[in-house]
Amino acid sequence: MKIKEISKLNLFYGHSKIIKDYCGYPLKKPLPILIAHGLNNLYKLDDEHFNEFLFDYWVWNEEVRQFNINLYKISPENIYNFAAPFIYLADEYLSDFDNTERQGTIAFPSHLNPNRPVDEWYDEYAQLLKDLPEEFQPITVSLHPYDISKGLHQVFQKYGFTTVTCSPLVLERYSEIKKNPGVFWKYYNHGGPYFLEHFLKFCKGKKYATSNKIAAASYYSAYLGLRFFIYHGNQPGHLLRQEQNFTPEENEEYRKIKSFFSMENLEQAINSEMQRELAGEKLGSQYKQGKKELRDFLERLFNSRKYVQRQYDQQTELEKAKAEISRLKQELETTGIEEQPNVGEIEVLNVIKSLEESDLLLANTLDRPKKGKYSNQGELNIAGWVLGKNSPVVAIEIITEGKVLQKLKMNVPRPDVMKSYPEASVAKNCGFEANLSISELPQIVDIGLEAVLANEKRASMGYISIRHQSTVSGSNGVVLTKVEERLKRADFQLQEIKQKLQL
Repeated sequence: MKIKEISKLNLFYGHSKIIKDYCGYPLKKPLPILIAHGLNNLYKLDDEHFNEFLFDYWVWNEEVRQFNINLYKISPENIYNFAAPFIYLADEYLSDFDNTERQGTIAFPSHLNPNRPVDEWYDEYAQLLKDLPEEFQPITVSLHPYDISKGLHQVFQKYGFTTVTCSPLVLERYSEIKKNPGVFWKYYNHGGPYFLEHFLKFCKGKKYATSNKIAAASYYSAYLGLRFFIYHGNQPGHLLRQEQNFTPEENEEYRKIKSFFSMENLEQAINSEMQRELAGEKLGSQYKQGKKELRDFLERLFNSRKYVQRQYDQQTELEKAKAEISRLKQELETTGIEEQPNVGEIEVLNVIKSLEESDLLLANTLDRPKKGKYSNQGELNIAGWVLGKNSPVVAIEIITEGKVLQKLKMNVPRPDVMKSYPEASVAKNCGFEANLSISELPQIVDIGLEAVLANEKRASMGYISIRHQSTVSGSNGVVLTKVEERLKRADFQLQEIKQKLQL
């Protein structure tokens, strides 16, 4: 089953499939609207929502809608309150949940990301769960698929807990992922459309739900009738840093919500229904659309946003070009050519700067490399500078095919930048430089640059497309030349499409 979307954010947690299945919107037709993918005590749409080629937004309740209209100056005509996609799925199963005998607890510890390594906190949290009274046993721990890929499930399994994840293949194929981390996304994406269906399955029959923070799972479980409570000892560092950045209003809201979901309140006989009512309010259940009403709205919006189809067609061309390049590379590998360690050529095909500057970055420049051909000494010199807008840049990550190749410190003096931006305290040493080894990289590859900010956010600076060759010999020279020519044409098409997508 192939679900077509312009925005990958709409694929998160199976949101797109849930909405399309509910109202009969075609699976192969992209949604013309960007769905907010999470909810906690903060109402702000994430920065990643504004890096997409969709300009209409679907949020979960009216409070969130008004907050983002005021914060981002979004036109009220471009932001819609249609309730959480989870509501459209869960309402079909609520009667089953209400008629099921319940026992035990499901726990949702805050999940990892590439900036949050597995640390001692998770072991402490597992011990706290183990110490919960018998009333809360047995306990199942639900982990994000990324947590599984990093072996976090083993921390909880050693305490005797059952561990689950809403992309089950990630857990089943953990041994393979451990040996080859690159296959993680294949197994993660396999379960993506059914993510929240698995969530329902894991919650069914549970009496309690718990976490160390307020997140979407808190409201989802409470909406299903589980009695949710906040439970933690020391909090992990990333949560403490997040709370330090709360506004006074956010701090007050968070305090109220944490108090409401405290363990002490579990003893109130009516707490379960009170929680379900609050969850319904936060998830926007009263704004749920009818099937025909929602289908008609999505069709009208699609027809009125002509750029949606154009963007989708260009992305389809891009996928085809990438597939052709991949096929041609495989053909090159099977021609029997012996590669010699002689010096060849590096060609910088394109250097494209990201459009994210106005959001997180004050300014940035990539000084090297420039577009052109260079002698291949096995390394590519990359240099430039960058300034964060509201948070300083602390490092630059060089990335290809989802893997971080190098992490650079911001330690190159740039007096020229300091003159241009005297108000920026970090301008003096805002430069970076590295010689990147390319010998193990594919012959044609996109190299991305990401600025890592002190507040843990990331901003793309752009990417460099290169082709590198060394002298080759063998009996298939004519075949090689033909394949290389086709590869060159396919790569040119790929770069042309990418440039269109940047416009």
